[in-house]
Amino acid sequence: MTMMMSGKERFLDELEKIDSHANSLRLSAIDGRIKSSLYCVREKGRVLIGEGKLLMLNKKSTRSRCVLLCNDIFVYARMTSDSARKLDRVVELLLKDIYVGILTGRTKQHSFVIFSPNESFVLVASTVQEKKSWVEKLCFLTNQDAPITDFSDSRLVGYPPLWVEDSNAATCSLCNKNFNIFKRRHHCRDCGLLVCGECSMNSKTLSHGVNSTRHRVCDTCFNDPSSTENLIEDYANDIFVEGNSHVLELENDGDGDEMGLQTGIQQSSGNNTLHQPLMSHSYS
Repeated sequence: MTMMMSGKERFLDELEKIDSHANSLRLSAIDGRIKSSLYCVREKGRVLIGEGKLLMLNKKSTRSRCVLLCNDIFVYARMTSDSARKLDRVVELLLKDIYVGILTGRTKQHSFVIFSPNESFVLVASTVQEKKSWVEKLCFLTNQDAPITDFSDSRLVGYPPLWVEDSNAATCSLCNKNFNIFKRRHHCRDCGLLVCGECSMNSKTLSHGVNSTRHRVCDTCFNDPSSTENLIEDYANDIFVEGNSHVLELENDGDGDEMGLQTGIQQSSGNNTLHQPLMSHSYS
């Protein structure tokens, strides 16, 4: 009688089937695109699981990024605008140090979150299925049973918060007064919300900051940090909305590169190469 394999067992089984020579060639090809000679993706024992293009939402803007997922690292990089399409400003995150989360709600079906010791950010895929595939792989590789949905989760203590994008908040999250040239935006370094100067006059040391450094925080985080938890969750699910414009930007950025996730495991069918998701678990 044939036993059904679990999602993780299938994942590990597929990893073992990856052709080592083909994997080496793909990693070498990526290294050939990296602008700096000081960084190299290819290392002994490293396996390329997936690669693709995602939108990254951070505090200042939304930008398309080349993303790589290996068995031990998660990498994102900027693509140069010239014809060479080199990879620049490469950032490497160790999988052992990161968590993956998702934003709830119908308008955020393309989005997921990476929490790392140095930064936390939202990534947007071009399709729901592509997002699910990234989340599934990341959960298995980081030993998570499921992605984090509660941003007050104890596992995230000491991790920097998501910063609300400047363009997504017209008013201070505490006093609700409009931002303008006189009332400027400031990010609370503790909760990541946008507040005005009058609501962020205090500073304190943070668990995710340099121990001896004091960081600007909002009045609520300074006086009663526990009371911001619900506010953070509300803002995360109301402010970080990918919207159709972000998805269209990813699908139609016009640089000629293939969009979406390509897995390191390929299945040939006729003259086409199908890039199949490795696992079938679904996270919405």
